[in-house]
Amino acid sequence: SGTMAPHTADTIATITCRTTMVHPGFAAHRRRQAHRALRTGSTKGNPSARVRSGGKALAVSVSAAVFVTTLTALMAPGTVRAVPLPTGLPISATTSIHLRSQRRTGTIPTELGLLTRLTYVDIAENWLTGPMPTELGLLTLVNSSFSLGSNLLSLAIPTELGKLIRMSYGFWLYSNSLSSTIPTQLGQLVKMSAVFDLSSNSLSLAIPTELGQLDKMSEAFQLNMNRLGGAVPTELGQLESLIYQMNLGSNSLAETLPTELGNCRHLATTFEMAMNKIGGAIPTELGNLLEITSRFSLSDNSLAS
Repeated sequence: SGTMAPHTADTIATITCRTTMVHPGFAAHRRRQAHRALRTGSTKGNPSARVRSGGKALAVSVSAAVFVTTLTALMAPGTVRAVPLPTGLPISATTSIHLRSQRRTGTIPTELGLLTRLTYVDIAENWLTGPMPTELGLLTLVNSSFSLGSNLLSLAIPTELGKLIRMSYGFWLYSNSLSSTIPTQLGQLVKMSAVFDLSSNSLSLAIPTELGQLDKMSEAFQLNMNRLGGAVPTELGQLESLIYQMNLGSNSLAETLPTELGNCRHLATTFEMAMNKIGGAIPTELGNLLEITSRFSLSDNSLAS
């Protein structure tokens, strides 16, 4: 019928490592090592595959032209087994980590900060606990995704994350148990164009005025469902490029709304300030938000009638 037979094992994690061009003979040597690793379950003799695999076999593929190592943890069909994040990955070769929804447990290893060639990190939707290591601030080449959302991470957001100044898309820390304040240093991520999401945590005190420097944001500025207090900073009116979602709902924000929010006139969906403690009159300048077609909400506040 031409239908391919199903794979005999469930792939639960893939990490791709890429280096420069190598001689075909060297690649063939690596391929032999890979085959031996698959037969024996051992990574001995293959420096690029030395990871703590928890006894699982490692599937390793090597091309002749470009040395590409893909480490894939394999488990028997139907097996549900939680494993920690890998450590000991090749420092000079690992450029991206894709471990979303892999039932990963334990803490984020500090060794992750050694992978300074990473440009993409996605370890969201796992069961990771404890604080975020300050060493994550060493991943200064990350630019398109820094996703740690939907875990069980706790304590403060490291100020060192403000060093990820190449970030342009996808700073996801949503749905954890992060506490303390939002670091002012996150205002240094001035290249962010979409998705700055700290929602559904336990962050408290004031929203840093420095977040107004993220003025290239066009989509998803989300601080909702925290414990943030004080006034909405006037500087958020500098987010004039926002088209989708400014969500500050379900906090403890107080005082009056700044008139400067009327500068966000390109917003098309979601201006959410509901379920706060905002008082005073509604600024007439919010009438400039003429492009909003869905979700303009100031409900459940203490606004003047």
